[in-house]
Amino acid sequence: MNCIAFKPDNPNIVVSGSDDKTIKTWDITSGSCLSTLTGHQSAVSSVHFSPDGKRLVSGSWDNTVMVWDPSTGEQLCQLNVDVTVDSIDFAPCGNKLAVACNNFSGNGSYSVKIFSKEGSTGNLVCQSTLSGHSQLVSAVSWSPDGTKLASGSYDETVRIWDSASGEQLCSLSCDSPVLSIDWHENRIVAGCHDGTIKVFDAQSGDRLSTVRGH
Repeated sequence: MNCIAFKPDNPNIVVSGSDDKTIKTWDITSGSCLSTLTGHQSAVSSVHFSPDGKRLVSGSWDNTVMVWDPSTGEQLCQLNVDVTVDSIDFAPCGNKLAVACNNFSGNGSYSVKIFSKEGSTGNLVCQSTLSGHSQLVSAVSWSPDGTKLASGSYDETVRIWDSASGEQLCSLSCDSPVLSIDWHENRIVAGCHDGTIKVFDAQSGDRLSTVRGH
């Protein structure tokens, strides 16, 4: 199992993505599997619900992003991004999607693509590409107001971007490859390969603490 996410409108429901290419929905009160979504051709690396819980998005190492109706299991659309997808996150508005895209061929390219919903069709189209990381981008997380985006990487940094202009605002040093990040209010937390959690002030970029125990 590579990833899990709570359903925003029902905290008793979680979804998981696995190396077995499936997405499973679970009732955590009973432990029962409610549904299994199939369609990816490789490991599912990331899952995330839209803020209203009405859509589920999954990213995979098969170079695709799929959007689902979690109530019916219907696949609503598929994005072919032509690179490995390692992390995804819905914006708070529910109309934008950040995707960590990693191309390991040649010299490699590691970026975050922002997709937005096209007004006339409702399709997701690439709005911008954020480039700057020198190694695999492992995690993305939106600011609570949706104006900024954080990305974590094996290059031992978390970078903060202006989501509208694509400008890199700052780079936070983690001293270890970053595996996961989350943004809550004015705090960014990073789970790192050295077994620590780093806590940053999202405004100043100052490291507030390092949590140890793993």
